[in-house]
Amino acid sequence: MSFSALLSRTFRGLSRAPGFTLAAVLTLALGMGGALALFAALHGAMLRTPPYPAAERLYQVRLTQRGKEVMPNVSAIPVREMVAATPEVEALGCITRMAWSGPSLLETATGRLDIPTAWVDAGVLPILGLAPRLGSGFTPASFASGEGVVLTHAFWKEHFGGDPGVVGRSLPLLGGPQPILGVLGEDAELPFHLQARLVRPLPPLAQNRRGEF
Repeated sequence: MSFSALLSRTFRGLSRAPGFTLAAVLTLALGMGGALALFAALHGAMLRTPPYPAAERLYQVRLTQRGKEVMPNVSAIPVREMVAATPEVEALGCITRMAWSGPSLLETATGRLDIPTAWVDAGVLPILGLAPRLGSGFTPASFASGEGVVLTHAFWKEHFGGDPGVVGRSLPLLGGPQPILGVLGEDAELPFHLQARLVRPLPPLAQNRRGEF
């Protein structure tokens, strides 16, 4: 039997059982939809190109031992020393979610809020092309003192209603008010899926801080 004849016979059979046909089509559609949703999630999490300028030239330094990853976090001091001896590396940025000088706590009407924070050194935002949409962002003085904060777009909308005059005001964190130096754009994305809502300057690192960091 030819393929066209087999196909015609199949359609005639399906037409005599419309209920089964509908169930089969719906099952197929659900299966395809699930597969497409899974692919979209996988693509978004792992396969798509990071949204940064020259993303193909960005690398993450990870600690390995005999070819096996030991931990994704590394000590910034020895990495900086290695980079200083490697002219092929054009720039280095250090970023961490570890609370550097205590968590970013904010007193709200519903209680104390621990705000997820990314601590960055002077290299991170320029390397990623994440210039603030509002304000000038961090300055050398910010990193020297460890003071100041840049808001994510979501935090700015939620807590300040998108007020364009927010730059120059203070964010009343419980550890001490922090001057607001800028607001990131809506499409700004921190690396490594860091779901931070604030960005704060990483103060100078002590030379003896060589543990996991």
